[in-house]
Amino acid sequence: MYKNNGKAMCSILKAEVQGFLLSVKLTIQKDSRSEPTWTFSTVRDNNIQTLADLEMKTAEVKDIVLSLTPLDYVRGPIKDRKMVGDLWEFGKEVKGQEVYIKLKLTGDLKSQNVRVLSFHFPERPINYMLRDKSTEEKYGHGDKLPSLRKSQRNKFNQSGTGNFHSK
Repeated sequence: MYKNNGKAMCSILKAEVQGFLLSVKLTIQKDSRSEPTWTFSTVRDNNIQTLADLEMKTAEVKDIVLSLTPLDYVRGPIKDRKMVGDLWEFGKEVKGQEVYIKLKLTGDLKSQNVRVLSFHFPERPINYMLRDKSTEEKYGHGDKLPSLRKSQRNKFNQSGTGNFHSK
């Protein structure tokens, strides 16, 4: 994991995030009914609940993932402890609500697949690694707590934890 302690490291990280997002977008754009190139995890109840709360269909998640930029980057690459590959974490404002998104590219270069493992309201405030204070003020992400639902704000205030990461 990179520390955001210098412009050179930040540039390297930004380039790596851009490369990952380019691979994700190219893979998703190849999607077809006969050969799907992306999957949305319905295993986690909070993924399904978030879609219901936002009145969205699973297919709309595809457009949100395609709209991700390095400014939405939270963390990664993180070694997946369960399967081969790396996990990448992002945050995005969707219909006025902040949403935590965890992605993974699977397969080889010939047959890659994007797995959307998490798409839910954050359990803790999101720390965007490639946004500086002026960027957050410009895009309205300076204070993360208002975007959390009331039950989540209470949970965060009780725990007093800092950086966001999903379970």
